[in-house]
Amino acid sequence: MKLLLQIWVIICVSSGIFQTIPKQEPRHLEITRTNINHDKKILVLYHDEIKRLHILTERINQKMDISLYDIDHAQVPDADNFDLILLGDIAHQDDTSESMKQFLSWYDFNGKQVSSYYLDAMHQDVYEDHLKQQIHDGIYLHGLGINDDELETMEEVNHLMNGWLTSTYSPVSQIKH
Repeated sequence: MKLLLQIWVIICVSSGIFQTIPKQEPRHLEITRTNINHDKKILVLYHDEIKRLHILTERINQKMDISLYDIDHAQVPDADNFDLILLGDIAHQDDTSESMKQFLSWYDFNGKQVSSYYLDAMHQDVYEDHLKQQIHDGIYLHGLGINDDELETMEEVNHLMNGWLTSTYSPVSQIKH
C-alpha cells in the first residue's frame, strides 16, 4: 500500500498536478476616463489652503469626468444633481479643516453617496469617524488617506487611488470593461 501511494505521488508530481501557484497581488481595475460609465455624475468638493491636495485632485480629474469646486472660492451646487460626492481636505489633528467643518455644517447631501480623499491624518479611522459625524444626510463610503511619504511616489498614489476609486465607484456594474 505504501508503495502504491509513493508511485501515485511520483505520477502526480511529474504530471504537474501538484504545482504551486504563485501568489498574485490583488489587482484593482485601472480607472480611466474611457472605462467608466459617464452617466454617473460625480461632484468633487475640496479645500486646499496650502495647495498640497491638488496632486490628488488633478489625478481624480484625469481619471474621471467630474464637476470640481473649491468650497472656499466657488458657489457649490446642490447634491441633487449628482450620484457620488467626493470631499477633498487636509486633516488637522485627525479632524477636518475648519473650512470643511464650516461647509459641512450647512451642506445637505440629500442621501447621496459620499467619500473623501485627504492628506495628513495620523489616524485615518479617527479622521473618517469625525468626518462621518459632520456629514448631513449622506451615505459615507470609505475614503482615501495619503501621507507625505506615499505622496512622494506617484506609483504608490496611483495604486492606492485606483483601489479607492474602484471601490467607491461601485457598484462594479457602473464600470465599463
